[in-house]
Amino acid sequence: MSRDDIARPATSARPAPRPVSVEQMYVPAEEVEEAHRRDAMAYPIESAESGTGYRETPRAKRHWKIGLGMFALKFFAGFIATIVAIVALVALGGGETSQFATAVHDCEAAPFAQVSSDGSSMEMTTFGKKQPGMNPYTLGCVLEKLDAPASLKQRMNTTRAIDGTQEQTWGSYRATWTYHPDQGLHVVISRE
Repeated sequence: MSRDDIARPATSARPAPRPVSVEQMYVPAEEVEEAHRRDAMAYPIESAESGTGYRETPRAKRHWKIGLGMFALKFFAGFIATIVAIVALVALGGGETSQFATAVHDCEAAPFAQVSSDGSSMEMTTFGKKQPGMNPYTLGCVLEKLDAPASLKQRMNTTRAIDGTQEQTWGSYRATWTYHPDQGLHVVISRE
């Protein structure tokens, strides 16, 4: 073999590929972006499997926020319902309490008719031989404002000292009274 046989023409043979470093390679930008997206999507799955740290997926984050929102909504709805219930109870209970105060005011029965501090009862006294008090007409006015039956007024007018403590109920009210000629009629009306 001669040298000419060894040296072959360059056109007939392809040159061997030359090693190129990664920095010198040209990669289209689209391929790089696609590779980054694949890596980002695969990251939570890989890290969850490896146990080295867990990032919540956007769906899990959304469910957490919805759960917190529902809790807050139910909490505030319960709070509002509680406030409404308290106001309703006060209004229902306060209606009868205001009836005591209204009756005393409208009939000008003070100071001989007094409503208790909690509004659950009212105490009245009429005049006697040794003690001042309201007249029977004012007492009748207060009883009328509380829708007391005529039988109650009649029983109070005919009560004697020896009869002791008398009692009668009507509607949501209960009246107890005693009579003594020196102290007059002492009446307590309460809600049942």
